[in-house]
Amino acid sequence: MMTLNTRRFTVAAASLMLTTVASTSVAAGGERGTIGFVPEQLQVASFQMVLRAMKQEGAAKGYKVEGGDAKNTASGQQTAVENLVAAGAKCVVVRAKDKGAMAGVAEEAHAQHAHVIAIYDTFPGADVTIGQNQFAIGKATGELGGKYLVEHFGGKGDVMVLTADSLGGATIDRSRGIIAGLKEAAPNAKVVANVDAYATAKAENAVSTALQAHPDIRLVATINTSGAEGALSALQNAGKKTPQDASVVPAFGAATMSTLQEIKKGSVYGTVDAKTIQIGIAAVDLCDKLIRGESVDKTVTLEDYPVITKSNVDKQITYLKTLTGGS
Repeated sequence: MMTLNTRRFTVAAASLMLTTVASTSVAAGGERGTIGFVPEQLQVASFQMVLRAMKQEGAAKGYKVEGGDAKNTASGQQTAVENLVAAGAKCVVVRAKDKGAMAGVAEEAHAQHAHVIAIYDTFPGADVTIGQNQFAIGKATGELGGKYLVEHFGGKGDVMVLTADSLGGATIDRSRGIIAGLKEAAPNAKVVANVDAYATAKAENAVSTALQAHPDIRLVATINTSGAEGALSALQNAGKKTPQDASVVPAFGAATMSTLQEIKKGSVYGTVDAKTIQIGIAAVDLCDKLIRGESVDKTVTLEDYPVITKSNVDKQITYLKTLTGGS
C-alpha cells in the first residue's frame, strides 16, 4: 500500500504492483481521451469537488473528464459506467453504490481496454483503489467538536451525531472515529442522539426532532457537509445562536465553499481537510499512468488531515477559489 500526504503528487511504483497493458488509441474527448467519474450521487457537494479537481487535472494532462449520474442506484451506476466506456472512456473512476454490482461492469470495461479505479471503498475488478483513513478523519472531527465544547461549555454538553452508516464501508469507520474523538477530547460530553442523516433535508428534520427531546444540544457532529448544512439550519431555526449556544463540526468540509464561509462567520466551528480535492487529482494521475501502460500501486491511501478553523480558513478559501475559478 502506498501512503500519500502531499497536496500535489505523482504516484510512484511500490512493493505491490499492478502491470497494465498500454492503450494506444485515443478516445473521443480530450487530446488523450476521456476519463469518467461515476459516484453514487454526482450532485453531492464533495463529489462535485472531486469532479472539478479531475477536470482541472485532466485538462492539464490532455484528457476530457465527464461525470456520470448513477442517481443513487446500483443499476444506474452500472448503466452510467457502461455508457462512458461505450463512448470511448479509457478509464472510469467509481465510488461504488453496491460493490458486488460493480464486478461485472469492471470486467466488461476491461474487455473494452478501459481501466477502473475505485475511490474510498474497493470492489472486485478495480485496478486501483484510492482511499483515506476514514477513522482518522472521523477522530479529527470528533476531537474538533470536543475542543469546541471545552472552550464554550467546560467540556460538557449534549451532542448529536449525524452518520451515513446505511452507506456502509468507509462511512461506518468515519462515524466510529467521530465518537472516539469526542470521548477523548470531551469525556464529560453526552451523545444524546445518533441518527443516519447525510442529506440536507433529512439532517435538518433529524436535528429539529432531536431538539424537541433535547433542547440543550450544544454540538452536532456530522459525517459530511450536506448534513452540516441541515443541522445548522435546524439549530438556527430553533433560535440557537451559533457559536454561542451551539455549533456544528462536519467532516469533509474543506472542499465546500459554503462550509468555509460559515467557518469564517463563526457559525460552524471548524472542519477537517479530508483531501477531497486530492482524491480527484490522484484519480486522474493514476488513470493517466494506467492508460500509458505504467505500473502503479494497487492501493493508494491519502493521509494527513489538517483541521480548518476560523484562524486559518482564509488560506483554504483562497486555495479553493483557484480550483473553482473564483466562485
